Formats: sequence, C-alpha cells, structure tokens
Amino acid sequence: MNIRSLILTAVLAGLPAAAFAAFEDIGAGARPIAMGSAFSAIADDANTIYYNPAGLGRLKHPQLTAGYGRLYMGLSDGSNLGSGFIGVTTPLHDGAWGTLGFGSLSLSLQGAYEENAYMLSYGRELLPSLYAGASVKMLRRSFGSDAYTQVDPVFQQHGRNTSATSVDLGLLYRVSPYIVLSATDRDANEPNVGIASTDKVPKALTFGGAYYQRSFVVGGSLTRKDQDTDFALGGERWFYRHWVAGRGGFEFGTRNKRNLTMGLGVRLGNAQVDYAFVLPVAGLVDTSGSHRISLTLRFGKVEAGPIALLEQEEMLGTDTSSSEVEALRRELLHHQEEQDAYQRETDRLQARIVQLDSELRALKTTGVPALLPAGMVVSTPAASAPAPGPSAVDTELMGRIDRLEQELQQQRKDIEARKPKPAVAAAPGPFKRPGVYTVKDGDTLQSIAAYTLGDADRWAEIYMANKDRLKRGGAVTPGQALVIP
Repeated sequence: MNIRSLILTAVLAGLPAAAFAAFEDIGAGARPIAMGSAFSAIADDANTIYYNPAGLGRLKHPQLTAGYGRLYMGLSDGSNLGSGFIGVTTPLHDGAWGTLGFGSLSLSLQGAYEENAYMLSYGRELLPSLYAGASVKMLRRSFGSDAYTQVDPVFQQHGRNTSATSVDLGLLYRVSPYIVLSATDRDANEPNVGIASTDKVPKALTFGGAYYQRSFVVGGSLTRKDQDTDFALGGERWFYRHWVAGRGGFEFGTRNKRNLTMGLGVRLGNAQVDYAFVLPVAGLVDTSGSHRISLTLRFGKVEAGPIALLEQEEMLGTDTSSSEVEALRRELLHHQEEQDAYQRETDRLQARIVQLDSELRALKTTGVPALLPAGMVVSTPAASAPAPGPSAVDTELMGRIDRLEQELQQQRKDIEARKPKPAVAAAPGPFKRPGVYTVKDGDTLQSIAAYTLGDADRWAEIYMANKDRLKRGGAVTPGQALVIP
C-alpha cells in the first residue's frame, strides 16, 4: 500500500493509522534534524519555536529561518511528500522582556493531503538560569478532492477540512555554562483533529539534556507519546573559526523506529545555510531517505556559533542571569563605541595641530605671502628710503599668525581635556595605572579589580584586556602578569 492510500484508509476508517497519525513529529529545520532532532535542550536558534519555546528566552537578537524538505524520496508509488518551516524571533527590549516567536510548519502529499501548524510562541527567563515558554498553535488538516474523497460519505457530510487549537509548554534550566536540561509538553491539551470521529493528537512529553564545549555541542532526548517511547542522540562540531559545522545523530524507539541523521552547516557573517539527510535503517526502508535544507539570518551584531553564549556564561558564572549578561554586553559595546568616537576625534584634532604647526612655520620662517588671500600684492621699498611703518601685508601676516597660534593652543587644550581621567585615587592600593599586575595566591578578577581599579564590579575591564591569556571562565594563575587598563 502506498502512502496516499495509507493516509486515506486511516481517515476513512475513522481511526489514526498505526504507521501514520495526524501531526506526527516530522521535525523542523535542517540543523536540528541533522542532530537527530535532539534539540529541546540545545534550543539556541529560531528552530526552538518548534522544539522548546522556553529556549526563546536565550535569544537576544532577531532571527529568521526558512527551510524545505523532501521526505521519503524514492518510494515506488512516486509520492511527493514535502515539508516546509518558517520561523521568526523578535526579542522584546533586547530580550529583557522575553522573546516572541512566530512559526509555520507544513506537511503535504501533493494533491491528496496537507497539514499546517501556525505557532505563536513566547519565552523568557523566570529566575536566574531557569527559562519558561509556551506556544499556542492552530492545527489545520485538509484532504484533496480525488476518487477517494468524492465518493466517501464521510467527506460529503463533514467536509474535507478540520482545525483545532493546541498548546505547547516548555522549561529549560542551565545547570552550568556547560550543561543544560529541558522538559517540554507538546500538544498538552490533546486537540481533536478528526473529521467524522474523535482523532486526538496525543501529548508528547520530552526530557532533554545538552553538553556544551567551545567547538561542539551534544544533545539527547527521551520522548513519551501515547504508547511510544523514542530516544534521540546527536551533536554538532564547528571548524574553521565557526564557519563550517559537521553534524550527526541517531533516532530509535518503538514501532521499529531507526533513523540515521547527518548534515553540514556553513556560516558567513549573519547568514547560515544548513543541510540534513535522514536515512531510515529499519521500518520504512524502501526509500532513499529525506533531505532538508534551511537558511537562517541573524540580525544585529551577533558573535559566530553557539559558543558565544557559553563564553558569556563562563565569564559570569551560573548564578548570573541572561539579562545581566546582556546588560554587560551592551555596556561593553557602548564603552567600545565611546572609545572609537574618542579616537576618531583625537585623530582629527591631532591632524589639525600638524596642519597649524606647518602653516605657522611657513609664515614665521619665510614670510612668503603664499598663504594670503588671492590678489594681495607685496611691495618692496627702495633701499635708500626711510624705514616705513608696518605695511598692510605685515599687519595681515601678524594677525594670521596670532589667530593660528590661538587656534593651535585651543586644539591642544581640547586634546588634554579629552584624555581619560586616571582612577588611581579610587584604588585602595598603591597600584599605578595603566600598568601590569602580578597575580598572587587567592586572587580573582574581582579582587584584582577592587585593588587596582577601586571597584570589584569593574573586573570585566580586566577580563577584556587579558582575554587571550586567561583560562576558561576567567581563572587566573599565581605569578601571571595581567595588563591593567
């Protein structure tokens, strides 16, 4: 029996088919699918709209993802089964008020059957390291008009379309910068999408975990849905400065489910293209597999790869909330912008000083009126004539020299006024800034900042000045030399 007949037979019988039920978990996004769909705890891009809405609380920049997939290619009946997903995330007040997500997932068998799920999601941080989220979904199911539906009284009496509202719930807890746990309840209200009789979408309880390192992340999940239990394992490894990623995973469970997954990702700037391949190794094996491709766009100044969040959390520790992480990021970015503006203005003033110095030297040493206004003529008095008083040219030259000297003096004052004021007086110790501090036993970045900068909360300035020489998490070693800005 082909897929078309299997779907319609299940509906005509008024029961969900054992091999095909309404709104099965077909996955969303090439990146998660390449990792075996073990994504509920990873949840670090726009695909989290589908897998775990709580993950939205971790997204601080807008994202757009769109993808398409051909499922179970190579079937003997030539069925064209396709799937598409579009997701958009919008942080509110830079994520301080949570993040909204909008998603659309479709599954279609050309000319015979179509499922659509429209999602409105929201997630935010409830407590430090604890995130929660929810999605409200509109599920719509429709059947095409063909020889099956035209003669069957079920469709003639009840139509070929049905819809229902569903709810997804999610939690995510960051145990440490490296370990994340999650729990989701998809279709928690078990919506009825039957045409003539009850056909509920069973709730799916999923428990997941993820482990992060600087160049890779691995995830796992256990899902219980109705009488089925499924497991998923997968991971992702980034190469070449997080430009290229390799992914792989495995799904297995009841109903002889065995799927091998793999894929690649390429990231250039804020754009990322992902590909996934799913090969059934048991169950429905008369197929050449499923192919997915996705494009993700990130907006704003976003660091590459999933490791950016890990680095921020290592800096601050597990007791710091993501809103505090984001506040520090904005503060550092603002500080950098101020420094750049200061440097640009300083360069302009110094260039003007060089120009003024050059003009003054030309006027004082040569007296050549090349710099005077066009048309002014200099007359040379006869040698035997008595010494005349100051001519108009001399007066003009002297006036211009005075003006240039005044402007030069003012520009130098502006330079001095723009120099940052040293904060040595605020420091309790005798340390002179800028300088080099030698780490002692028991020192931390906070204690060093308190001693050298006079404020333990300014430890991030020392971190940024020495990022390339510090250990993971900002740990320091006795005897280590740190630059104090």
